[in-house]
Amino acid sequence: EPSGALMRRFAGFACALVLALCWQVGAAPAASAGWNDVIHRLDASYTILHNGDVAVTQVIDYEFGAEGRPGVVLQVPSRLPWDSSRDAVHTVSDVRVSSPTGAATEVSTREIEDGGVGRVRLRIGDPKRPADRAETYVVSYTITSVTEAQPGFDEFVWDASGGGLGVGIEQMTVTVEAPGGV
Repeated sequence: EPSGALMRRFAGFACALVLALCWQVGAAPAASAGWNDVIHRLDASYTILHNGDVAVTQVIDYEFGAEGRPGVVLQVPSRLPWDSSRDAVHTVSDVRVSSPTGAATEVSTREIEDGGVGRVRLRIGDPKRPADRAETYVVSYTITSVTEAQPGFDEFVWDASGGGLGVGIEQMTVTVEAPGGV
């Protein structure tokens, strides 16, 4: 499809996308009772690429409820039921982590599945080097096969709050960029 037509298609889904993302922010999971961890700030940036993949960058200000913890665990959806006969399957690649506060940024990935929902678990940190009580992580990755073609527009629906974190989120911003704007 010529890039001009692709840009018009992405521009057509802005309202539905914003509503879906706002709903997801309101549905952020409650704080975990065991650790009392909290995310003070989660800034999530999604850049929809011309091929329909999405480049993600998350800046996470994380406060650990207990000292001596090695880092954080994030979960990125990789398989979600789409309808009664199909699943939406996504690949997570190009995972990179940095930390302006000096936290350990080693990352290991593992596919997990629970009740037909697949996730890529990103375990960030170093068990030999506990995190400080409060750390900032910058996590980047690419998700493939995320947009869904609809008549007249392309749709991008994503749980920006990171469903499955089990940690309260005090403040969250979501930014979405697409060819031709949103």
